[in-house]
Parts: sequence; C-alpha cells; structure tokens
Amino acid sequence: MSLSKKSASDGTPRLPYWPAALNKKMAAAYCGLSPEVFTSVCPLKPISFTSSSRGERFLRQRLDEWLLSLDPNVEPAAERRSMVQLIDGDQEPKRRFGDNILAEPLPRKRRKRET
Repeated sequence: MSLSKKSASDGTPRLPYWPAALNKKMAAAYCGLSPEVFTSVCPLKPISFTSSSRGERFLRQRLDEWLLSLDPNVEPAAERRSMVQLIDGDQEPKRRFGDNILAEPLPRKRRKRET
C-alpha cells in the first residue's frame, strides 16, 4: 500500500484508494468523522486479524451499508420497488426461464415392464 507523502490536517494519511479493511482512524476518516465521534456513533464491530486491538479492522463495504442506512432520502427496504414495478405498476411479476410455473410437480408416468 503506497501512502502519499502529503497527509490531511488531522494527520490521517491520504490514500490513492481506500482499502477493503480500515483501522479505526481510517474508518473514521472514510466516514468523515473524528475517531471519537466514530467510536460513539458507529454500531459496527471490527473484525480481528490479531489478538491486539491494533489488528482490528472495519470492512469498507459494511461502512458503506451503514452509511446508506442513515440516508433519509431512501425508502425503507420493505417498501422499495424494482424499476420494473415502477414502470409496469403492481402487475404480476413476469416469469423467467427456469422458473417453476407449476404449483405441484406433475406425476411421473411409469413405464410398464415387458416380460
């Protein structure tokens, strides 16, 4: 991981990209929070690579999911509708290749054995 020589005013290194697993200081910077505020408001638990607290990392994907859950501009997941539902209204969903269209499987025909 190559760090830029320049760093932010708070001492957080500037990266050309954000790694998948971030330590607490980097996770706070990623969320735009100070480490103290991040610790008090973030409900996520870090994963441990070592037994030391220095080995704890926050997954960037989980941080993204948490931040998206805070967005007041997004409908709750239960009320979200797909683009097809928005265009077609509340019609019956269309079948796709491979969908089971029968409620019950057809009985198998048995072959008569010739003796």
